Amino acid sequence: DYTLIDGNRRKRIARGSGTTVEQINKLMKQFGDMKKIMKKVSKMSPSSLAGFSSLLKGGGMKPPPSAA
Repeated sequence: DYTLIDGNRRKRIARGSGTTVEQINKLMKQFGDMKKIMKKVSKMSPSSLAGFSSLLKGGGMKPPPSAA
């Protein structure tokens, strides 16, 4: 379980990956959020999933503006 990773372990992960502890914390939060979403999606009915997949194919979600 990712929530069991304490501060010292996160520091070590950050040091080893060349990132900051804040970036590791953000990654852990994103992982937890996606885990919750996937759990909800797995419980959806097939008809609900059809609408959800159209969003993923570009029907409803727009990409973020580029940093040009």
